[in-house]
Amino acid sequence: MSARAAKWFNGGMPTPAAIYRRPLFRWIAAGILLCGMGAAGWREWRESRCWVGTDNAYLDGPVHPVAARIIGTVERVEAEENQPVKAGDVLVRLDPRDAETRRSQTAADLAEAEAGIAAAAADVTHAEAGVRLAEAELASARLDLERRQRLEEKQGGAISRQDLEHAECAVDTALAALDAARGKLESARTGVVSAKAKREASAASHRQAELQCEYTTITAPVSGKIGRRNVETGQPVIPSQPLLAVVGNDLWLTANFKETQVGEIRPGQAATIRFDLLPGRDWQGVVESVSPATGSRFALLPPDNATGNFTRVVQRVPVRIRLTADPLHPFPAMLGPGLSAKVRVRVKPSVR
Repeated sequence: MSARAAKWFNGGMPTPAAIYRRPLFRWIAAGILLCGMGAAGWREWRESRCWVGTDNAYLDGPVHPVAARIIGTVERVEAEENQPVKAGDVLVRLDPRDAETRRSQTAADLAEAEAGIAAAAADVTHAEAGVRLAEAELASARLDLERRQRLEEKQGGAISRQDLEHAECAVDTALAALDAARGKLESARTGVVSAKAKREASAASHRQAELQCEYTTITAPVSGKIGRRNVETGQPVIPSQPLLAVVGNDLWLTANFKETQVGEIRPGQAATIRFDLLPGRDWQGVVESVSPATGSRFALLPPDNATGNFTRVVQRVPVRIRLTADPLHPFPAMLGPGLSAKVRVRVKPSVR
């Protein structure tokens, strides 16, 4: 037996520190560590191929401008900046006196038009009676003429020529009276049509005046928060003048991916979002749609590569991502349009 073996069997086992100092053990430990790090790096590299990401992303949402629709003077401002509001809440009240005066005037015009229709209908009734009277007189004149003619035929010379001519003239007069009565009837009926048209015009003016009164009360178009207030009490306003803005509660994320990344992005893919405002938490989302054109095509001055000053630049394509609601972790109230974010989209299944 060798001296080393004898020493082992005699209780001379080496200490752990002595083992750690041996070169063979160090090489084995270093090899195991490198293999573990390599396996972890390989898995992380393969997993990273399942994602595409960008830090060119921001929270987006509707901003509804609220403007006056009539000329007026601000009587009272009901909303403050950054105040939550619901759809239909009163934001601004304008002085309603001018609009109310106009409404009263148009109401009187409408009542007058209604009375005009009644008068025109009475004229039609009177004209119809005149037509019936003229028709009766014509029938009487014709009967009288026919009697005189028959009597003249049976008893020649019984009726003078003058009486016969008077009877014929009476028929002609009755015919003319009937034509005049029918003309009056048509005129009366035209008067009814004109009165109804005047009534419709008056009713439209009255409805417009009522709308003017409604426009003196400016309400919130949607639920959200007051984002910018540019109106004060006593300020004169004109139509289309922006008074304030309401930022809606419907939020989404616009992520501008490189054109080399967007080829694998499809609607319905899961996304992970981290806002710069809240760096310690990831939020979940789903890809809704991909823009049909690059962001530069929607710019105020789109680039023109045909000018000769061509420089190849990787384009960005906007991708719309819908935030997924989490009942356990609702979105903070501080989230609003314009906030920056970092986005990762899973384009392939996880690597096993």
